[in-house]
Amino acid sequence: MMSTEDQQTDMKSLRIVTGKSADWDELAKDCVCFANARGGRIIIGIEDGEVQPPPGQTIPSGLAEKIVKRTLEALSEDGIISFTGEKRWRRYSVIEG
Repeated sequence: MMSTEDQQTDMKSLRIVTGKSADWDELAKDCVCFANARGGRIIIGIEDGEVQPPPGQTIPSGLAEKIVKRTLEALSEDGIISFTGEKRWRRYSVIEG
């Protein structure tokens, strides 16, 4: 089966955002790469070389919100973005420099 990854699509294992092997910095780096290239999609839950999730894979409740929160935290810690406003209506800005 051929992978459908290309310059605008990257597939990541569910392990990148779950458990002790979660790599939030790697995910944040990929977000920055896509932002610099004018966008793209990161599809989480697909193993290398595959086009569909493994049979029986389940997504933990609340994972989407956790991914957004932890990725934004990683970007903020690295000084890549900043937050302004209240939590619910945050504005995100890229820090140039």
